[in-house]
Amino acid sequence: MDSNTFVSSFSDLQLGQFKREHRIIGPTPKSGLRFRIRNLNAGEVSAYQSVAIGKEGFEPTRMKDANRRLIALCLVDGDGNRIISDAQAKVIDEWDNRDAVYVYRKCAAFSGLNRESFDEVEGELEKNSDGTTTGV
Repeated sequence: MDSNTFVSSFSDLQLGQFKREHRIIGPTPKSGLRFRIRNLNAGEVSAYQSVAIGKEGFEPTRMKDANRRLIALCLVDGDGNRIISDAQAKVIDEWDNRDAVYVYRKCAAFSGLNRESFDEVEGELEKNSDGTTTGV
């Protein structure tokens, strides 16, 4: 599909087109460690974000471990396998905060979860929009 056409049917979606990407980050500010991180697909981001939503809506207390959960989702070994499970994520609480913030920010940016990523997408939307609307 070239850049001048748009998706007009389910078959155009090319299921499975998500390509896992990896990036090496670091060294971290305090410990000097380097990590390999992966990007997240839309389903993984949705599951990550849904933890903060309870039956009564947004629950700030459920956000307390959001940083470590994202880090645990993104850190991978050389084969792309997670190196910290959900059950092990609490270990991140013991890291120097400067390292944790650095890794979190890199993971958030690589997965499209930071403000700059939203601004970039918004800019692309404005650039690619032809101004047409539908009555659907």
